[in-house]
Amino acid sequence: MGCALSASIRSDPDSLADALLDAIVAARVPKGTLKVPVCPHARRLPSGRRGITRKMLRAIRRFYHARGALGMLVGDLIKKEGFEWSVCALTRSTGLSLIESLALTAEARGEVVDALVGLATTFFSYSWEGTKLGDMLDAIERRLAELEAADGVTRYVWIDIFAASQTLLSGEFESGRSPRGSEERKARKEDTDHVFADAMAAISEIILYCSPLTAKWRAPNQPFLLPERGEPPARLMRRGPGAMTRAWCLLELVKALAKGAKLHVVLAPADVDGFEELLTDNFDEIAGIVNGIDATEAQITKIEDRDYILAEVAKLEGGIGAVTATVCASLREWLAAKGRAALMRMPRKARATSALQDRLATLLQAQGKLDEAGVLFRDALEASRATLGGRHPDTLISMNNLGGLLLAQGKLDEAGVVLREALEAKRATLGERHPSTLASINNLASLLQDQGNFDEAGVLYRECLAARRATLRRSSSGHPRVND
Repeated sequence: MGCALSASIRSDPDSLADALLDAIVAARVPKGTLKVPVCPHARRLPSGRRGITRKMLRAIRRFYHARGALGMLVGDLIKKEGFEWSVCALTRSTGLSLIESLALTAEARGEVVDALVGLATTFFSYSWEGTKLGDMLDAIERRLAELEAADGVTRYVWIDIFAASQTLLSGEFESGRSPRGSEERKARKEDTDHVFADAMAAISEIILYCSPLTAKWRAPNQPFLLPERGEPPARLMRRGPGAMTRAWCLLELVKALAKGAKLHVVLAPADVDGFEELLTDNFDEIAGIVNGIDATEAQITKIEDRDYILAEVAKLEGGIGAVTATVCASLREWLAAKGRAALMRMPRKARATSALQDRLATLLQAQGKLDEAGVLFRDALEASRATLGGRHPDTLISMNNLGGLLLAQGKLDEAGVVLREALEAKRATLGERHPSTLASINNLASLLQDQGNFDEAGVLYRECLAARRATLRRSSSGHPRVND
């Protein structure tokens, strides 16, 4: 880093990581001791080189576990007053990030830290709000272990609370007392022009923390990214991943995907434990949350972040709408992959009749993956016929799903066969005037019209119209109305 001695010793990485954390504890100084950080921005460890390995992550876990702090929220871990092991407290002796402070300490001891700190390969994106340190570390380490076991490549993950100077970001050096644009002011603020950009330039993967997955929670009283959105309503409730309500996280994901970075979604242990059951039984619930992400609803912690984020968003074709579309599409891909994997873990018989198969096929159809969706819809229909019979309500739903897909594929003749079978079964089981029967009559009539078979289409349209008129007459005369 150029602020201490040259390094030359290689110690056991686990022991070294523990020793470095102990050393910066011993080097703590009271708040206000330093006037400026020990290294000027030009001589600091570049942001992109502040990635840390699993060994360093495990050392951080051991450190905070020993102090009973794994249950702390990330925001408190950074700067909680009276917490003597906060990130700010640990780094007041340097005024730099925790990673830089560790690297400086190692350099002064003549130690090599490349087994702990190095060029970032992986960006971690998450929300400070509601995230517990232990859950976060568990999610990162679990995914890194899976990735490294698969390809043998050591990852260096960039995590903002450790890679950016929290003392500078929290204003402990009172930059506001220096004139705007002055070197004194710059020296007392984090170099935000480069911290994010340098890290993003280095990485080839992004880990997105998507817990809580479906839970409801109260949003912080913080401004929206878009000034025209005004102030958030009092006691605003959110649902789903906190990261997807944060402007910084949305920007991080869009930027990473734009450069071709691979997305990995991770969850807290509690969500991991219930994820398989949620996928199988409530796939639509997750899909609804994913589809409901809206970048115009994103919030920011600091007003001063707004100009930078909006300037970056303005560079995107489609602006804020492109952010929403990109994020939703990427998470739909993730959900589809998880759905496929869950289906393959099911026994063949259970898979074909599961609700997951239909829900996944519907998602794939919405993504434009019609052939893949078609395979699932056909399997579901064949299984329903074999196990439930041709006139069971679930079988009829499967017929409608397949018929709609065939229409979308332009396979009108094949769609006609399926829609006729569905209509015939509904007439027999539900009656001629049931809303579902009338919907099938209308669907088949529309298909026949598209095929140019106007005479038969007209017959069906007239039948549907007459039945609806009769239903409305019964409703207006005081008889029970059939719900559509």
